Amino acid sequence: MRGDPEANRLRRDGLRWIPQTNARISVPVVSIHTLGDLYVPFSMEQLYKRRADANGTSQWLVQRAIRGVSHCDFTIAEQVAAFDAMVKWEQQGIKPRGDEVLDPTTPSAPRTV
Repeated sequence: MRGDPEANRLRRDGLRWIPQTNARISVPVVSIHTLGDLYVPFSMEQLYKRRADANGTSQWLVQRAIRGVSHCDFTIAEQVAAFDAMVKWEQQGIKPRGDEVLDPTTPSAPRTV
């Protein structure tokens, strides 16, 4: 196996060593993202949704906007709920609820899923 030198080349925006996620998914994925994350902004969740839509894989994606003020500021209960929902979806075919991350009212809603 040989590494591809173009796999993580320096980008025009100056970023490097950040893996690109293209939303080429074929299994249930439940993502959680804190709205107040300044390290990885919520807009990255929106970008992922747009990529899933473009790839025709959005049927496998459920996203949840979590009220939190820092990076990965999830409660244990929020993490467990997301994981349990994903497992139930995979094993029983019951797609869980999520948030419409492309709807501009989602980040400003008083409560999320």
